[in-house]
Amino acid sequence: MNIHSLKNTDWVEALNNHEICPNDLIESLLEENYNFIWHPLGFVMCRVARWESRSLRVHIWPNHKGHQQTPAWMIHDHLFHLKSWVLSGEIENKEYVIDVNGKEHLIYEARYEGDYSILNRTNIFCSKSINKKSVYSKGSVYEVPSGIFHESHSLSNKTTVTVCETYDEISVPPKILGSVDGLLSYTYERRHVTKNEMNELTKKI
Repeated sequence: MNIHSLKNTDWVEALNNHEICPNDLIESLLEENYNFIWHPLGFVMCRVARWESRSLRVHIWPNHKGHQQTPAWMIHDHLFHLKSWVLSGEIENKEYVIDVNGKEHLIYEARYEGDYSILNRTNIFCSKSINKKSVYSKGSVYEVPSGIFHESHSLSNKTTVTVCETYDEISVPPKILGSVDGLLSYTYERRHVTKNEMNELTKKI
């Protein structure tokens, strides 16, 4: 599979037809020296392509939470609309309704500087309630609209692989539900995945 030769419509058609093998996909990305980064929430992220406001990424989820950075605040929104194809494993996605009159959480805003993500405390409090909870297994597709607070977890005892297509729709910083007694800011490193770590992940797909 030649990643560079694939066009956007080819990706969508191949994903919808379940024609992409997760092992082959990761192997081809490694062969062409794509960057794999540990996201602070504990999964691996690789940006495959970008077309103006549209982006295609591969997410690789370990069968443990050992790479989550603390505090691991999972509930967040996005500036983009997310569509995710599950190539292996199983994902649980929860969406929330936010009540700005509540006092359960304090909202943080994210910004990015090089290899770091920085969360800055705001003065906005809120509470949350679950609006939707679904589990998606291999072959499933799910979407999360921009601006919706959600959290995703791998439920598999193996490595879960998803391909995500995003469309930028909002120009404000992403938001995270943090602790009401949290610090003014937190810094997370987005470090590169080592070869040994990739081997461990891929052999458990």
